[in-house]
Amino acid sequence: MPNDTSCVPMDENKNLKKRTLTRFHGLIFLFILVLIPAIVFAVMFGLQMRRNSELSVINTHTTIAIDPKRNITIKGLLTVNTATKAKICNENQTIEDCVLVYNSKIIMNALVLAPSVISERSSKTFSFPENASESTIDCKAMYVRRSQLPDIFEPTTLKTIYELSGVPYTNISRAEQRTQIDARSIQNKWTSPINYYINTASGLTSTMADNIRTAVSNWENNTCLKFNELTTITTTTNKSYISFRRDDTYGCSSPVGYDPTDPTSVILISVYCSTIIASIMHEIGHTLGYIHTQSRIDRDSYVTIVSANIITDYAANFYKWYYGTIRFLDTTFPYDFGSFMHYDAYGFTNNGEATIVPLDVRYARTMGQREKAAFYDYKQMNRLYFNRADCPTMFTNNNCQNNGYLDPKTCSRCVCPEGLSGTYCDQRDTASTCGDTITNSNPSIATQVTIQNPTPTSTTSSLQTCVYLIKSQTAGKIRFRLDALKTVARYVCSLTSVLEVKYQSDLALTGARWCGTAVPTTWLNITAESTTMILIFRSNNYINTTTGTPQAGFRATIFFDAEATSSVSQSVASTTSSIATTTSSTTSMLPSTTTSSSGCSTSSRCQLASQPTCGGCLSYQPCTTDGTQPCTAYNYQISLTGCDQIVNGVAQCRYQFSLVPYTTNCKRTVLLCCPNYQLFSYGTQYYCVYNPQAIDASTWSAYI
Repeated sequence: MPNDTSCVPMDENKNLKKRTLTRFHGLIFLFILVLIPAIVFAVMFGLQMRRNSELSVINTHTTIAIDPKRNITIKGLLTVNTATKAKICNENQTIEDCVLVYNSKIIMNALVLAPSVISERSSKTFSFPENASESTIDCKAMYVRRSQLPDIFEPTTLKTIYELSGVPYTNISRAEQRTQIDARSIQNKWTSPINYYINTASGLTSTMADNIRTAVSNWENNTCLKFNELTTITTTTNKSYISFRRDDTYGCSSPVGYDPTDPTSVILISVYCSTIIASIMHEIGHTLGYIHTQSRIDRDSYVTIVSANIITDYAANFYKWYYGTIRFLDTTFPYDFGSFMHYDAYGFTNNGEATIVPLDVRYARTMGQREKAAFYDYKQMNRLYFNRADCPTMFTNNNCQNNGYLDPKTCSRCVCPEGLSGTYCDQRDTASTCGDTITNSNPSIATQVTIQNPTPTSTTSSLQTCVYLIKSQTAGKIRFRLDALKTVARYVCSLTSVLEVKYQSDLALTGARWCGTAVPTTWLNITAESTTMILIFRSNNYINTTTGTPQAGFRATIFFDAEATSSVSQSVASTTSSIATTTSSTTSMLPSTTTSSSGCSTSSRCQLASQPTCGGCLSYQPCTTDGTQPCTAYNYQISLTGCDQIVNGVAQCRYQFSLVPYTTNCKRTVLLCCPNYQLFSYGTQYYCVYNPQAIDASTWSAYI
C-alpha cells in the first residue's frame, strides 16, 4: 500500500514537508551551479568556432572549373570581411592592403613548393596557422607591398588572389620583363639626399649604429646617391626617410623600393647581421629598389630552385617575379652569381641540402657572399638613380672597355671591374700585390704556362692579392687547369681565402670561386669564352711556424691552343714579386694516343677552332660546343575550386594548380669526339676512345 501521510502526526508531517522542500532547493541550486558555466562555455565555444570559421571562409562565386593535373589545398586564407570582423590587421594599414599582401605571401609559398612533376597526380596541403592568430598582423613586416603585386605575379594568378581576398580587380598595366630592379623604382625613386634615422631607442648599440653608417657610406662613396642622417624625428619631420630599427626576431629584412603612399621605409637589423657591413648594405639595396637575384625573371637560365629542400614559410623568397623593371637601352645587367643580393646555395634549407643549384656548378661557392658589393651592384644602382645631364656618355659611347663606366661623381675616369685597371679598364689591376700579364708569344704554337703565387717570407699574416691577366688573339684559345689549392674551405668562399677565375665573355661579372684543398674535376678544364681570362688569388698568407710551410697557395696550368695542330712547347712561369719566365722544349703534358692515319682526319666535329687538341686526336678529352635541344617548359594556372567543408572550424579551401606545358629550345652543352673515336663515360667523366666502328652519332656525341 502506498504511503498515506494523512495518518502521520501533524508535527511529523510538517518536518517531512520541510525536509522535502530542502532537498528540492538543493537540487535547484546544484542544477544552477552546473548549468550556468555550461551555458557560458557553450556560448564562448560557439563564438570561437564562428570566429575561426570566419577567419578562413573564402567566397566561391569566382570558382573556375578546370581539369587539374595537381591538387593543392591551402588552409586559412583571409578575406576583407573576415579580417575586418577579427580586427587582426595593423591599424596603420588598410584592410585590403593587409589581406592582399598576406594572401600573396601564402600563395607564393605554395607555388614555389608545389610539386613540379605533372606526369603523376600529386597532392600537397599547406596549413598556415598564423592566419588564425589573434595577434596583430603587421603587413609591412612582410616586406612586400600591394603596389608590388603586379610586378610579382602573372595576370591570372594576380586576379585569383584579388578574388580570393574579396578585393575588386582591375587590369593593371605593367612594364617589360625585368632584370633585378623593382619596377616601381623606375617611376617612384628616392630623392637624393636620402634621409635616414638610426633608432637607438629600439636597442641599436653604438657599434651597430657605426656599422649602419659605414654601410650607408659605402653606397654613397660608390654611387651618385647622397644620404643625410636625421638625429631626431618629430611630428613635422618629412616622412620620406629610411628608419633603421633593431629587431632580433624579424631582423635583417627590408621592404623593396620606395612607395610614395608609405614613404617611411623601415629596415630591421638584428644582432646577427649588425656586424656584417655587406648584409646591412644588402638590406639598403632592397630599400633602394633591388630584389633578390634568384627572383629575376631570367633566373631559370642560371640556377635551379630545389623546392623540396626549402623551409615552407620562407618559400616566397624564391618566387620568381614575373613583371617589372624595364631593360635599360644603353646598358645591360646580366645575372651575377657574386652579387650580394644573391642567396647562398643553402638559403632557408629544411634538411641541410642545397636550395639553389647553379647550372654552371663552378659557381656554387660564389653565391651568397656578404663581404662586399659586386661591380654590377654599384653599376646598376648608378644607372637607376643617375640623372646628370652633363654626362650623357656615362654608360655608353665612352672609351671604357670591359663594361666599365664613367665615374658618376666626376664623369672623367673609368670605373673598372675587379681585376682590371688603367685609363680604359684594359690593363691588369695595378693595386694587386702579385701576378702578371700572360700571352702566347707564338700563337701558331700550342703553349702551356704554369703559374703559382709567390711563397711568403714572413710569419706575419698579410693579404696576398695576385691578379693574372691572360690574353690570346682569338676567342676560346685559353684553357685553365687547377693543379693544387690550399685555402680555407667554406660553402661560400671568403674573399680573403679564395681562387677566382673569370672566363665568361663579360669580364665585369664575378668569376667562379673555389676554396679548400680538394680540386674538383670541373676545375680541370675551363675555357675562356673570349680572348681574355682573369685569375685572382686572395689569401691572408704567411709561413706557418709549426709546419714551416705557406699557409695558403695555388698552382695552375694555362693552355694556349694554337690555330692549327703543331708541336707543343711548355713555358713555366714561377711568380715572385717580379715575374720570371723560362721557356724550354719538352713533351706535351696533354694525354695522347696512337691511332691510324684516319684517326685524326679533319672534321667539323674534330679539332674545333676553339679546342684544337681535343676529341681524341691529341687528347682523350671530348670537344665541347654549344647547342640547343627541344625541351618542355611549363606555365602555372591557379584557381579556387571551393571551400564547401569546415573541419574544426577551419574552411577546407581547395586550390588547383595546373602546369600547362609548351615546347621550347633549351641550351645544352654538346660533347663531340673525332671521327674513329667513341664517346665513353665513366661516372661523371667523359673520354674519347679510339674505335673505327663508332659511326652512329649517338656513339660519338652527347648532350649534357
